[in-house]
Amino acid sequence: MGLHLSELLPGLIPLLLYIAGLAAFFASAFWRPEIGIYYIVPLLPLQTLRFRLHEYPLGAQWIDLALLGVVIGVLRKGDSIFINTPLRRWLSVLAVLTYLSLWRGAFFLDFPFPFWFNDERMSDWKNYMVIFLLFFLVLASIKNTKQMKVLLLLMCLSVLIMNRSYNNFMGQRNLSTFSYEARDAGAIGYAGVNGLAALEAQFSVFLLGLCSVHKMKSLPKIGYLVVIGTCLVTITYTMSRGGYAAVIVGVLFIGLLKNRKLLLILAVFLLTWQSLVPGAVRERVFMTQDSNGELDSSAGTRLILWKNAVEIVKANPGIGTGFDTYKFMHLVGGFEDTHNYYVKVMLEMGIVGLIVFLGIISRMFTAGYSLFRTALAEDFLRGIGLGLAGMVVTTMVANAFGDRWTYIEETGFLCVIAAMAIRGRMIAGEEPGVEQNAAIEEQAGASTEIGQVRDFALGWNSPANSR
Repeated sequence: MGLHLSELLPGLIPLLLYIAGLAAFFASAFWRPEIGIYYIVPLLPLQTLRFRLHEYPLGAQWIDLALLGVVIGVLRKGDSIFINTPLRRWLSVLAVLTYLSLWRGAFFLDFPFPFWFNDERMSDWKNYMVIFLLFFLVLASIKNTKQMKVLLLLMCLSVLIMNRSYNNFMGQRNLSTFSYEARDAGAIGYAGVNGLAALEAQFSVFLLGLCSVHKMKSLPKIGYLVVIGTCLVTITYTMSRGGYAAVIVGVLFIGLLKNRKLLLILAVFLLTWQSLVPGAVRERVFMTQDSNGELDSSAGTRLILWKNAVEIVKANPGIGTGFDTYKFMHLVGGFEDTHNYYVKVMLEMGIVGLIVFLGIISRMFTAGYSLFRTALAEDFLRGIGLGLAGMVVTTMVANAFGDRWTYIEETGFLCVIAAMAIRGRMIAGEEPGVEQNAAIEEQAGASTEIGQVRDFALGWNSPANSR
């Protein structure tokens, strides 16, 4: 009896994805480096799909391999990988600080020294640094608004695919009452269900910021609104209170800064939400206290975690216990996270680490907000700027509920959009501190690139592109 196509596809998809990855590697290395970016960025939140590539040669290092192709392509073109922007200085400090902190942690835990990636903590550090290498490679490869729009479209498609699968799955569950077993992380994998909620909140707020500024034709705008809608449904199904708080604050930020209609929509939602969401969501929101007035197990455990962490911080206030040490301490049950990233940074890297983290966050926010306020930038770029600023605000709220920063599944999109915003400032002539060779290149090709941007902007808004 023959197999149906629907039975063959699940097995073929990883193989096709693997073959496409090999093609993307060579295309980005020897032709156009942005192709590797187009390939890997949509896969970032789909961790469970990427995991299925591990059965093929080098499949476990698939992100690293794709980014290596981009590195080769950028260098082959004679471009700089680490373009000099104010954010580069903060990220350089972060790289050095976290590596030194690895050694501090080895002494603190009495663990082997982190000489190579077979060490678990060294591997975690490498994976963390890959997030910011991605930022630099997007900045080096994506050089005009046409490429930005292609990348944005691919991110939207990735989120749509992830959300469609997740919402179909959750829609079949009994959500009349809350239970922890009813929650599911979906395709995001290791980042967990709360990480999924954080990503959905970040991306939906980003798209709201983009739509609030960018004057686009109906078809692209409808597409953005559809993605936003699926993100909001997904957040609802995650039953993540941190996700709910993050998206509410993010929408409030976009509404106050640009789109007053969002404030009205938010107010109506806050008055009527209980009649719109499943019973499990209502229970989850109101379950901070039990019937006896005591904190529920989740909220109570967080307070225990934070109280315990504060005691450790007091003993190691300057440089902390070392990068990636808390999960090996097993201080409160089997928990490997403090459920507040600010607390975790203070515990592991002290006040120095917290200052560096906040410096990076503030630079990202400034890059977005400055681009939004740049009069010379076109509406699309200004929308990218406002969206990034809102995304950063949403990220800051989400990280108050757990580590939503060190997973590429969550932070990857943020770093990609931050790179696009900084490139947008370069196009608008507003970015300070650009390397001399990049500045010369921008100046020499300014008239040509501006003409291309205008032509594409007109083409984006033409009836042909609206069909």
